[in-house]
Amino acid sequence: MRLFSRLLIAFLLLALSNCGRTSSPAIISRTTVGDTLVVVSTPPSEDPASLYWFERDLIIGVAEGDDPYMLVSSGSIAVDEDGRIYTGTQSEGEVRVFGPDGEFLHRFGRRGEGPGEFSANAFFEIHPLQSGEVAVDDIPFQLEVYDARGDFQKSIDLRMLPSIVEKEGYWDASVTWLDRDTLFIPWRRFTMGEPTHHWFLYADEAFTSRTWIDAGETPSSLFIDGESMYSLPYPVLLDFTVTSDGVIIWCTNHDYRLTCYDVASDSWMKIVFELPSVPFTSQDRREHIARELERFPAERRARREQALNKMPFPDHFPQITGLYSDDEGNIWVCRYISEPWSQHPEGYRYDIFNSEGEWQGIVDSPRLFDVIRDGCAYCSGWEEYPTIERYRMVRNRHAVR
Repeated sequence: MRLFSRLLIAFLLLALSNCGRTSSPAIISRTTVGDTLVVVSTPPSEDPASLYWFERDLIIGVAEGDDPYMLVSSGSIAVDEDGRIYTGTQSEGEVRVFGPDGEFLHRFGRRGEGPGEFSANAFFEIHPLQSGEVAVDDIPFQLEVYDARGDFQKSIDLRMLPSIVEKEGYWDASVTWLDRDTLFIPWRRFTMGEPTHHWFLYADEAFTSRTWIDAGETPSSLFIDGESMYSLPYPVLLDFTVTSDGVIIWCTNHDYRLTCYDVASDSWMKIVFELPSVPFTSQDRREHIARELERFPAERRARREQALNKMPFPDHFPQITGLYSDDEGNIWVCRYISEPWSQHPEGYRYDIFNSEGEWQGIVDSPRLFDVIRDGCAYCSGWEEYPTIERYRMVRNRHAVR
């Protein structure tokens, strides 16, 4: 009987010690191929628990009321080190600034083509700089820099870039600022029917110091009747992010691999995450082609359908649909989701990697976030009217990290 009691107590202690363990750490392997460190993470067999829960603690935006709080559209969102929130509204051609408590502070910029003005095509990617200044992408022509009060300081004209850089091609997508004097510019060279080559230009604001980072090639987009089939799941340079210490990370949309380049140490790293492969079936192909053809008039569908049937598709999912870095140097990778991108009924799943490229776990969230900073996540919302939402990240103590 005494032996039985001891065995029972031991069993209960073992059961209690495993209580709340919903996942196990990934298996990490490291190899070096040439000058590149390759970090491979194999996830646990069981579906892990989310590292964080999210509690919404701020909403900016009203349907009716004071003008500064009536957001015409959900634009770009940025947050500086003091928690101030910036949003660019393309419809009105200005940037609005709110305090950490959601109180409106001031606005700057206006529609126009002169100094301190934003063009009608302004993309409004906003970059709070370490100097306290704020840089804004005024695509397709210029970058504007403002001081902390919103007073215009200077403009950088990107139309001069083709004449001062040694590579043919053109800049692509948004510029990313690292600090007041350093910026990254995506650059690509495209010839119809040939692979597209991608670089990142790492330069000072005067472009007198320039470093080219080779991001490799992807197949050219398929053109039919002079129009690109952008919505196809086709290998392209999908997304990139730059950490606060100058590590640039990018990915394509045809596999689950990240490429990292540390400018300061001139070192390379590949991050590989071995998720179970889900085949892209013939039924998937038919459904995707059908959705693609619905966008065009009936008289133009036959030729498109013929070309689409010859189009190579990726042979597996998931793919990457978003790439972010937080202020702790972690990399957040959002797995592929189907449209609509906003208000996705099943939520979003992120894989989290540390600065060493090791998988830390997953985060399930209700939103697709724009900014992750200081323990909070920010995103655009649109229930009945445009809003900016902030979610406090609550650590899940049962999740493995």
